[in-house]
Amino acid sequence: MTKKIRMCMNRKREYAGIWLSANYTVEASWIMAISMGILLFAILCGYELFEETLEDVTRMGQEISCVELFRAAAGGREIID
Repeated sequence: MTKKIRMCMNRKREYAGIWLSANYTVEASWIMAISMGILLFAILCGYELFEETLEDVTRMGQEISCVELFRAAAGGREIID
């Protein structure tokens, strides 16, 4: 190999006073992309769980009000009879 090619292969970059080879910066970009994907997936799962829980609570509230209406109607029948 020529000296120029070896210099290009051994080239390093400086980030915040730390010398890193180019391979580490590429690997770091993959790690960041995967980490962001996992974070986005967790946020979406949490939002989906929140929506389902909200629907269940709303439905339970409607069921409870139906029970109260039934009891009021049953109590009204007892008074009338």
